[in-house]
Amino acid sequence: MRGKVLEFINYFVSEGVNMWNDRVSFLQLGSSLHCNICGYYGRFVHKSNRLGISWNSICPKCDSRSRHRGLYILYQKLIPKDKSILHFAPEPILSRLFSHSNLYKTTDYLLEDVDYKGEDIQKLTISSETFDWVLCNHVIEHVSDDGKAFSEINRILKKDGCAIITLPGDYNRKNTVFFKDLSLNGHFRDYGWDVLDKLCLYFSEVNPVDLSSIATTEKVAIKVKDYAFVCKKRIELA
Repeated sequence: MRGKVLEFINYFVSEGVNMWNDRVSFLQLGSSLHCNICGYYGRFVHKSNRLGISWNSICPKCDSRSRHRGLYILYQKLIPKDKSILHFAPEPILSRLFSHSNLYKTTDYLLEDVDYKGEDIQKLTISSETFDWVLCNHVIEHVSDDGKAFSEINRILKKDGCAIITLPGDYNRKNTVFFKDLSLNGHFRDYGWDVLDKLCLYFSEVNPVDLSSIATTEKVAIKVKDYAFVCKKRIELA
């Protein structure tokens, strides 16, 4: 198994439950979940990797994850409609919130259907103090130097700007885990709570928001301690 025993066990358990739920209809009774993005009601899909199992993670209709359903709420609460926004690696299910606005821009290193093509978040060509808000959802773990990425996000924010950053990790764990290779979905690291100290080096204020705490109902299945970090611009680093 080349050291992948735990990954196999997690996959076997999560997929076994998925298959069981598909086939045993009475398990659906009284346990329907709700996707606040697409309106779906029913069972969600579990997913896994060698780090663990994410229960009720995926909406089978729109493919939203826990963090998407939480961010959908958070974006509506925090971001005014008249502010400029840059969205890294934009997910269509979240982009629909802002697609009506000409102040909403998108960027990605590989995607073609974005406003700023070929942008490396560690070394952006975008001018300083351009955007009121930056949205960066599960991107930083894919770059080798997260410090440069945080610094660049801070640089392109306007003086009163904010970024909303999400990062995969285990926030019951103190320290970030670094991977020897990119076999885990191209991730360089899996964050721990020490990321808060690092973010504070690049932003003037960092507010961790547990996305599960802002949901009005548990039916939307947002994981507890699925954090978004709301980060205010640090002027002296600009």
